[in-house]
Amino acid sequence: MIKYLYASECGKSIPAKGVKVRKIRFAAFFAILLALTLVFAGCQNGQGTTEAVPTEQSIEQPTESQGETLPEGVPEAAVLQSGLTQVFKTFNGEAESTALDTSVLESLSLMRGGFIPKIEPIVPEELSEEAEAEMDRAMRAYTRKDEDIIVNNSEFFYFYSQLDDEAKDIYDALELFAHDPTSTENIVSVKISSDPRTEEFVTKFYLCQTALSYDHPELWWMYPWNGSVDFGAYIGQSEGGKNVIYFQFTTPYETFERDVTAFNEAVEAFLDDIDTEQLPRTVAKEIHDKLIEMAIYDQAVLKENRSDFAHTAFGALVANTEGTPHYCVCDGYSQAYEYLLTQVGIPATVVTGMAGNAGVDGGMGGHAWSLILLDGKWYEVDSTWDDFTDLKNDVAANYSPSSVEYQVYMELLNDEAHMEKIQHYMYLLMTDEIENYKAPEDLTYQTKNGMYHVQLVGDSERIRFCDYEETKDTFQGAVTRLLPQADGEIAEGFEDETEDEPETDEPETDEPETEKPTEKATSSPETGKYQSIAGTYYVSSYNGYGEQILRAYYGNDYYKQLSMFTLNADGTGVLLENGTSTPFTFQFDGTYLQMFGGNGGSLIMAYTGGGFLMYDNYWNIYIFSKMK
Repeated sequence: MIKYLYASECGKSIPAKGVKVRKIRFAAFFAILLALTLVFAGCQNGQGTTEAVPTEQSIEQPTESQGETLPEGVPEAAVLQSGLTQVFKTFNGEAESTALDTSVLESLSLMRGGFIPKIEPIVPEELSEEAEAEMDRAMRAYTRKDEDIIVNNSEFFYFYSQLDDEAKDIYDALELFAHDPTSTENIVSVKISSDPRTEEFVTKFYLCQTALSYDHPELWWMYPWNGSVDFGAYIGQSEGGKNVIYFQFTTPYETFERDVTAFNEAVEAFLDDIDTEQLPRTVAKEIHDKLIEMAIYDQAVLKENRSDFAHTAFGALVANTEGTPHYCVCDGYSQAYEYLLTQVGIPATVVTGMAGNAGVDGGMGGHAWSLILLDGKWYEVDSTWDDFTDLKNDVAANYSPSSVEYQVYMELLNDEAHMEKIQHYMYLLMTDEIENYKAPEDLTYQTKNGMYHVQLVGDSERIRFCDYEETKDTFQGAVTRLLPQADGEIAEGFEDETEDEPETDEPETDEPETEKPTEKATSSPETGKYQSIAGTYYVSSYNGYGEQILRAYYGNDYYKQLSMFTLNADGTGVLLENGTSTPFTFQFDGTYLQMFGGNGGSLIMAYTGGGFLMYDNYWNIYIFSKMK
């Protein structure tokens, strides 16, 4: 049985980014310790003593006591066999599995989709002649009182480069206007040829405002979904065949200086830890990793469907509107990532669209992610979906440390190698990869005791707004229509960044060419890093009953009817169970042997010095000893 965890995205219940947990054997990890205790206790009960590992010759010797009445507690042969059979059926992927109890996790919204609230189009208000004259007077009279504290060291503004001339004029006016949001007397005008009363102009206006916000995340109060600062657009009288548009703040940004100073300090502190003299690829990854470590997904903004500073770079690097540090949603992640990259000379921009788990009806929600340019090529990055860093807090807050769920999830979250993959699974992808993402098998985590498979990452979809039926004709579609594809090709204008290495002429020589020896791809079964444990193992003890008793009552070759396995030094092996042969691979860390079957099943055995301990689904304990 496979059970999905569910998360809320844009007010809809969807499978939590493919999260699924599958138990592949009964019993908990601590049973190994219990089993060890039981075995060693049983070895002292007078019937089973700790014996030397038998030789092949001693195993084949006949025993006179075969067929005697079984002592009390010694199981029938069929019982002895059935437990192992069930274990290895699970190992081979044949047994029914049982899911973890995920009732608490289902309410955590662990996997974060993105979120962009809807906005209603606003047609600019038409002014009377008297009102326009007053706007002109105020604009002429206005003078800035403070030194500009806004910082952007980038030389790359992607969206501006894609706009037509009229759109650039609107963009320029909005940028000039944005530099003092503290006063309603700050009025800026721009002349346009378009009719501002049309839907086409409204689309163009929002295109310019959004393009400015994505090129300049340091002007977060200009982003349509900032939730705190508003401005109005007004239509003036036509002059020489052109229309005049005025911009005026209607809700002054009263904490502007404080917030901009905090933002600048946060950016400086963030980049202080980054060695920007490294290769751009290294810098981009370090910024990505530090950002997801810092940022916390703002579930309240998601659930309440509200505009907020959480949608901005300020939310990610400083705080949301309520002042909660580093709380943001997807557009906050992506704008912060873009701004940090562009400040150190790495071109980047923002992508918007719909995202959700693949094949889930109604599971798509508004989302934002990133495009970055490295070595002249565009790549897509979704830092929001890469962020699993605060999952530990969620698990700790909702599960008892003694619960299986707590232990399983904490084991996964503390596995650095696995988390390295999980937290970069949406990093540096091509557009076609991220649009129809297929989770590879190596992103499924297997617990060290072999009992559970945990899948935090599943298949997902991303559709740019320009390709989404409901938004392709809106300003959001117009914005994303300007974006490049990440297709592995060198971006236009960056051809010189990745020149091919010059060819070198090989010196001519009269000596005949000799074929160089090639290294073996893998070690042979006889050699390898597991040489110390290589060999064939058989059942020598069952619940404390030693090999001598088992041979006496079930025959010298009883183990052939139960189970044997061969470990090769190169990490491969063969299981002989109930007349069948199954290949497997294994890993050994000095304490535990993990065996992996071809169908995704696995099991674990504890090393006992000369052999391995295993328990079946009924808490019966087996010792496998090495043949000599």
